[in-house]
Amino acid sequence: LNLPYPSMLWTLRHIGQPLVFALALPFWYTLDVGKIFVWVLNKTKILPRAVTTAEKEGHEDFPHARMSVATQHILFRQWKKRASIRTHRQEIAAAWKKTLSDLFPNAIIIVPPNALRVILISENVSQIMQRAKHLGFHLRDWDGDPIAPQGVLNHKFGYIPLSCSGAEMFNREYLTFPTNIRTRLSDVHRFETMWKILYK
Repeated sequence: LNLPYPSMLWTLRHIGQPLVFALALPFWYTLDVGKIFVWVLNKTKILPRAVTTAEKEGHEDFPHARMSVATQHILFRQWKKRASIRTHRQEIAAAWKKTLSDLFPNAIIIVPPNALRVILISENVSQIMQRAKHLGFHLRDWDGDPIAPQGVLNHKFGYIPLSCSGAEMFNREYLTFPTNIRTRLSDVHRFETMWKILYK
């Protein structure tokens, strides 16, 4: 409570991030309008990065401040909706598990207790990822690194390549399927239908 509030600019940039993606995602693949919109806002520094350049190089880049009042209101609103969000995640996770078990009978399908995502583990993950991307589904969390997003200088954090071979192997063999509030049962059914038409 003794910490100051973050600056108004910092607060506006961060609470605006969900709005930016809410506007961009529906047009992500429509002539790349959504991608261009996000790229412009990123280049003009209006849109904050989830992981900044300084953080990728191992430097702390976050204000020592209390949570802004606006962010508190957003968090409290999410807190009140937590039961419905959890129910939604569980429903989507169950649909993914059924669909993925049917499409990829040799894969391991994992639904974590919180249903935050559905994880598919397979030796054919690279092929599945490329085909899914062709269908408009991007299924990687970190895009190629076992402990952090792509572009992070792992040695700056003391990580030595092959020191955690299990994580590195897992990273090569898993995909994640979303269960967030923007994911609908129709998305799961669309994935299943398109996959069966094109690849079965």
